[in-house]
Amino acid sequence: MRYLLGLPLIALLTAQLAAGEAPNPSGDEVAAVCMLNQLRTDYRRGEAVVLEAIRARTVTITETVWSKSGKHAKSTPPPAVWHPALQIAAAGLLAQGAKLPDKALFDAGPALQQAGYPAAAAGGLVLMSTDAPSLAVAFARACTTIIKVTDKGKYTVTDLAAHEACVETWREIGLAVKTGKSGLSICMVLGKGSAPLLAGGTVYRDANRNGIYDPGEGVVGAVASLGTLRMSTGPGGAWWLAGPAAPGQNLSLAVDGLTLGRPQPAGATTFGLDWNVPATAEIKRLDQLIAEAEKANTGSDEAKRVVPQAALLILARQLSLDDARAAMVPKLIEGVQFRFDNTREKVLEALGESPAEAAKLIAAQKKAWEGAMPEWFKEAAALPKLREQVQSTMQLTPAAAEKPGKALGLQLDKAILSSVEPSFLDLYRTWREQIAAHLASASEPAKKK
Repeated sequence: MRYLLGLPLIALLTAQLAAGEAPNPSGDEVAAVCMLNQLRTDYRRGEAVVLEAIRARTVTITETVWSKSGKHAKSTPPPAVWHPALQIAAAGLLAQGAKLPDKALFDAGPALQQAGYPAAAAGGLVLMSTDAPSLAVAFARACTTIIKVTDKGKYTVTDLAAHEACVETWREIGLAVKTGKSGLSICMVLGKGSAPLLAGGTVYRDANRNGIYDPGEGVVGAVASLGTLRMSTGPGGAWWLAGPAAPGQNLSLAVDGLTLGRPQPAGATTFGLDWNVPATAEIKRLDQLIAEAEKANTGSDEAKRVVPQAALLILARQLSLDDARAAMVPKLIEGVQFRFDNTREKVLEALGESPAEAAKLIAAQKKAWEGAMPEWFKEAAALPKLREQVQSTMQLTPAAAEKPGKALGLQLDKAILSSVEPSFLDLYRTWREQIAAHLASASEPAKKK
């Protein structure tokens, strides 16, 4: 039912489009949030494929300059930039049946020229953020059919001839929406202003606990900051920071007396992050579950650890936590996602849910996790076996551990490079150092001789 909440606003957007007026890119909650969330959580549907504009912790920015001939094909990195105006414009186009009109809906005006691009108003839509006036976002009518999306989330850009009427330099392709009937694609272009987009996302409280942001859940007045850059969230909970990169500095969010911190992704010049901030009651319950899981983990009874671990997994993976709690939780829930199904009623009781909501909540959360975090699940599945290999190798004498230790070291190196979970990455590095130190101890007596 939550997806029906945006229908009156869709009608409003459709009326605006018909009148030739641009939707307001202020960050207010719009039907786009509802529609895009619905699509992205069921991305295998035949009628639509939606690629998120950002993926936390794995954001890469690459500037690509297309040739004027436009006859070549070129692969591009994953989508990397998020902006509220993108979702607003997407809602307006989807509301018209997910197909592009024969004539331009909007006049791009001087926005592209101000951003450093040549005039390219024909067939385009440009929305300027009042909070970041040097940021230009262009949605070009000529983007139809150029993005080919695979079921694995990769895409290739082809048929660039149509872009000659738009702009020649595309810094990002932020979001692709492709439907089976119309082939709609929406492209995002960042201008070359003096204050480029650095970070963006949404602050919300997941009231219906479906794992995604829905209209009405935005948190107002939370303050996101990075270095000297600061921004308070508006009615929709949207935030974005525009300015020079600040490598080495952590992004922080102050909300309701709680300060949440996150490091910048290594090597990224632009990144995004949605904060599902915990309410006071959720923090209290989370701390209780942490204490119960810690107590259970000190014992030898495996069965007693399942319920608190599984309950902690369900609650913690929904929330943006402060650094201290974020560091504790993954070690306590390691591997639990493969066995909590058999104890779902007890797990939900630990979460304070009624039995009637048991199957509904578990099914919704599993769908959200499996759809949004396949890499995390795959990595978590390999973690217990990897831990066992490390422990077995460390129990061997240094001489006997040389061959398996070197092979395990290479395996850990690969895990470090491919990790999607910061807490797992810390474990890999610790294990790598332990293995290296253990193997090095074998050569110390020989050196003394």
